[in-house]
Amino acid sequence: MSYWQYTKQWWQVWRRSPVFIWIRAAAYYKDQNYSKAIALYKKGLKRHSGHPAEVCARLDLAYCLSRSGERLSAEDELKTVIQLFPDNTQAYYRLARIQIWLGKSLDAVWTLRRANEKTQLSNKMVYLYLTAALNNGGPEYLIQEAEQLFLDLDDEVRADSQYQALAARLQIHRGGYEDGRSALAKLAAKQKPSFDVTLAFADLLVAENKIALARQQLRKALRHSPGHPRVLSLLANSYLFEGPFHNGDFAVQLALEACRNSEWASPYA
Repeated sequence: MSYWQYTKQWWQVWRRSPVFIWIRAAAYYKDQNYSKAIALYKKGLKRHSGHPAEVCARLDLAYCLSRSGERLSAEDELKTVIQLFPDNTQAYYRLARIQIWLGKSLDAVWTLRRANEKTQLSNKMVYLYLTAALNNGGPEYLIQEAEQLFLDLDDEVRADSQYQALAARLQIHRGGYEDGRSALAKLAAKQKPSFDVTLAFADLLVAENKIALARQQLRKALRHSPGHPRVLSLLANSYLFEGPFHNGDFAVQLALEACRNSEWASPYA
């Protein structure tokens, strides 16, 4: 695209001239060259603070940081986006996802609760809200708030297997362990269960000391999301049980990897 084409396009969208350093950064972003993209986005933000396209540059920068394993920096960047652009729902959603990865479940709950005060939450944001509240184990009033939003979703949405698994987790939390467990087991046995379904069932299996079955689920989860701190932590925990599955040294290796992948932020690790 020529200079004049960029100028025309940016003027139509932003009513400003193009910031070519961000255009170059976006090209590196698309090529998955995140380190170069990060450097250019940061340089552009120093020079063009206040530009209408700043929100997009910061969101892209946060994504590149996250993909580079710098999730704490990505978290800070998304908090900046929310501070500057408090109505940007995408920033709340992405921030909550990173916080859940890092094991900061309560922070994710507050992020989504704040978003709910600004705008109507999307289906995915409601899903994350209840997920984070259950991950944290409360407080109960936050679980109830998230539960009500979840129940207000269309039946068609809640019929999705991932949402069914979340409903099963909620059922377990409410004391219906056997029914909730049965529902999770059926969902996990499907041909291509989601990451969240697999992780939820694996968590139950570890708690039940069904180590061989738990590890099968955890390995599936790692194929979905390599290096996920929660999965690695559960896998490490599975090697601490006394008996034929015990391997303390390997448990330590896995736990250290979980710590590194969460930048030492995850309470699970």
